[in-house]
Amino acid sequence: MYTVCSIESTAQVGTALGATFGAGTEADTNPTPSDSEAELVACNYAGANNYSVSVSVRCCPCGDNEPSTVEAEAKMFSVVSDVSGVGDSAFWQSPITDAGGIVLDYYSLNVFVGADFYVIVTVNNPPAGVDPLAGAKQIATTVLAGL
Repeated sequence: MYTVCSIESTAQVGTALGATFGAGTEADTNPTPSDSEAELVACNYAGANNYSVSVSVRCCPCGDNEPSTVEAEAKMFSVVSDVSGVGDSAFWQSPITDAGGIVLDYYSLNVFVGADFYVIVTVNNPPAGVDPLAGAKQIATTVLAGL
């Protein structure tokens, strides 16, 4: 059993993304995964001015962490690009303007490891001057090392 908040400290998130965040708040969906149902553990860190980070680990012994399926769905809502250097495969979601002209200001690094693990680092409303991809990669690397 693991907890994302214990793997990735508030200080590590702050260092990776150049800000101060409050203590992580953890949520665990389905703590007993099965052949047909995944466990999703998330830790959410809140900063100033709606700047926040969410780190999620999805584990499913059902082998359904299919990167191409997840990436295809992501392309409906964001600009997607491949990322190297973390996990077995990974992609980055950047904000797009929706049909109503609203910019959804969140970024998400999606990292796949084997058939069972899927790590998602979402950065919401980063301030100017922050590189959310670099910070998300740093966070994902720490999480993967702790699993």
